[in-house]
Amino acid sequence: MRGRCLLELKEPAQALPLLARAVAGQKSNADFRIAYGAALHQTGDLPNAEKQYREAMRLVPTAENPPFNLARILVAKGDLEGAVRAYQLTIGRNPKFVLAHA
Repeated sequence: MRGRCLLELKEPAQALPLLARAVAGQKSNADFRIAYGAALHQTGDLPNAEKQYREAMRLVPTAENPPFNLARILVAKGDLEGAVRAYQLTIGRNPKFVLAHA
């Protein structure tokens, strides 16, 4: 929980080790992976953030946040086709996800 709090407080670098331990302790927890991915993303580690989001998508194939976050990484990498597919997946999972439509 402390890692999540630090992430909410915009302290991703401090959250990273706590969230890494949480993921290591509960590898099948998609929420931990999403939070860890967000911390990685915010600190500029896009390749590892992408891995966490993809794993969260595998763990919870109906969740809308992992493909949305993945799309943001794909845009940053210049993979616009991949980003469009990820945004479409997000919208398919939640048609009211306004940011994905934007």
